[in-house]
Amino acid sequence: MNKIDGIALIAFITCDAILESTNKYKYFYQYCYKSIMYETKDIVTRLFK
Repeated sequence: MNKIDGIALIAFITCDAILESTNKYKYFYQYCYKSIMYETKDIVTRLFK
């Protein structure tokens, strides 16, 4: 393996790690958004009963 192959391998692993962590944050954001929307709807329905 020469230097170019090593650099390509490191770049691939780095990009894969970045994409994986980005997806985890996306799912965490979606979970928090749904939770906040549910709580907001619950509070609004209680206020206007």
